[in-house]
Amino acid sequence: MSNGVSYFKNVNAFIEGNISLRDPQRIAHRRLKESFEADPESHKIIVLPTGTGKTGTMGLAPYEISDGKVLIITPGKVIREGVSDEFDTRTPFNFWTKRNVILDDTKLPN
Repeated sequence: MSNGVSYFKNVNAFIEGNISLRDPQRIAHRRLKESFEADPESHKIIVLPTGTGKTGTMGLAPYEISDGKVLIITPGKVIREGVSDEFDTRTPFNFWTKRNVILDDTKLPN
């Protein structure tokens, strides 16, 4: 596992062109990255309809953007548990492995 201050900018995350991801996930990440490049100080909001991969989009959002740690806040216990399960890197069923985002298991976030 890998982490550190520049983890999200230094790890090779396969997002653009990754057919294992949903189109709204790739588009949201691209637009979020463009928005941070244009205006890094303003707050950003991503709105996606049900079933388009909001949890996965949360997992993609910091890559190529964040300089440090990321905090994910959920509105309740049930959603928190679902998000936690998706991002549990102790299992091969975690989002980044399952969707071929991080191809080297030693580079998974922790």
